[in-house]
Amino acid sequence: MIPRIDSASASPALLRHFLDSNAPFLITDLASRWEATRAWVVPGEEENFQTLDLFENFICGHNRGEVAEETLVPVVECPGDDDKHENVEGHQSHTSNSCQDQSNSYGTELRTEMHFTEYARLWRTGEAEARGLYLKDWHIVKALKGLDGKHDKQDMREEVKAGVKDGDELCDVLAPGKQGVHEKGHEELVGACRAEVPPARPTGPSALFAVPFPLTDDWLNAWWDAPASEAGHPAREDDYRFLYLGPAGTQTGLHHDVLCSYSWSANLAGTKDWTLIHPDQKGNLVENLPLQSTVPFGLVDWSGAAVRVRQGPGEMIFVPSGWFHRVRNVTGCLSINHNWFNRSCLDRVWTFVKEEANAVQERLYDLRETFDASLCGWERQCEVVMRANSSINLTEWVDLLLWKARDLRRRQKDTVGTDARLDLLAILKVLREVQRSERFMNFLFPSRFHEEPSVEGQGPLRLPLQANSPSQTVEWLAAEVQQLENCAERLVG
Repeated sequence: MIPRIDSASASPALLRHFLDSNAPFLITDLASRWEATRAWVVPGEEENFQTLDLFENFICGHNRGEVAEETLVPVVECPGDDDKHENVEGHQSHTSNSCQDQSNSYGTELRTEMHFTEYARLWRTGEAEARGLYLKDWHIVKALKGLDGKHDKQDMREEVKAGVKDGDELCDVLAPGKQGVHEKGHEELVGACRAEVPPARPTGPSALFAVPFPLTDDWLNAWWDAPASEAGHPAREDDYRFLYLGPAGTQTGLHHDVLCSYSWSANLAGTKDWTLIHPDQKGNLVENLPLQSTVPFGLVDWSGAAVRVRQGPGEMIFVPSGWFHRVRNVTGCLSINHNWFNRSCLDRVWTFVKEEANAVQERLYDLRETFDASLCGWERQCEVVMRANSSINLTEWVDLLLWKARDLRRRQKDTVGTDARLDLLAILKVLREVQRSERFMNFLFPSRFHEEPSVEGQGPLRLPLQANSPSQTVEWLAAEVQQLENCAERLVG
């Protein structure tokens, strides 16, 4: 059992306590209040998500100038077997199971892309459930960014009223603060939803699904949201905010989250079963389990090690840093998941980053002489490989921390002094470790690196880090650290 908290009781102090303690919890009635739930889930299907009409109309019908079929989504195929488990009513049933044997463990499933309209067709015909097709890891915020400002909300409501039979009732279903018109016949509602007119909706992702502070204190996604010129990250779009849509029986195998980050997962509709494993129990499960590895579920002795949780519709679960977890959809489920971190788990994420960097550098060390030393080819290659393995490298890690620290300095008058100071002190702890480490400094600021090579038609390569000249790199980082220390002192009290 894990603590179950009513959303009205989820104060920032209480939630920060759980984050600092790295302990799981569940908020019982959060997603049921979201605009996304009202806009995407047909009333009456909160317990078992089945009808895709509202959601498909939202995703594919938002811009009449675009072809709906162009919306591509990632889909994982989870081959079934004869493993038995209980459904939500407690009866035994046969459903697909992706992780009962080694060949289908987490990360090894057959992955593909398909048009959302094709997945919706397979869902409606029952083929998605029969084949265990799980729409997962879809970067939903990136997908929705194109929706912002497309249509004025009130104008869209008028368009729906004018173009859909019984449009007033449909607008009531989607209106903020209303639970929907349950007495309307299902066929009438679905008929309205299928119209080729986008339903009224909130104006952006932040209005669609909102979580309480400090779960919104998300340094990872905020860094990727910032312009590349400001944040220092590569000029490529990335984030860690996902949508999952899967029929009963689809699941995700045992793993811990990217970068040893936190995650929260909220069910807009449907029920999930979770198995959570504390990081300290890792050695009791499988000997010498690599930090980034996965475990075939059927090969694990779970006695005394697992925390099992059933997450219902409208509920949000918090998964702490480094906790292994396995998730199975008991019913048809629509859920939102964010991976993120802040000061409360910064030490754990930093430990992960160091271990990943050490592993890559050790593996590639024998190849060092084969790279052009004048261009720091070996350091660059290590960073490229680390990014591919871990979604971030040392250069980006330092950039992220410096960006967050500078952001806190810019906004110090608008931030709560104690909270901002603790954030800065956590960042300073990591930067001081980098500054004191000759190995880190030589890797990130190699003295033989004199200038960025020019590549026609491309921006300058940024790996490794560089100040104005090699001789200034140590002084530059020292000055950054000193400025942050001064800022932290000003925020006392």
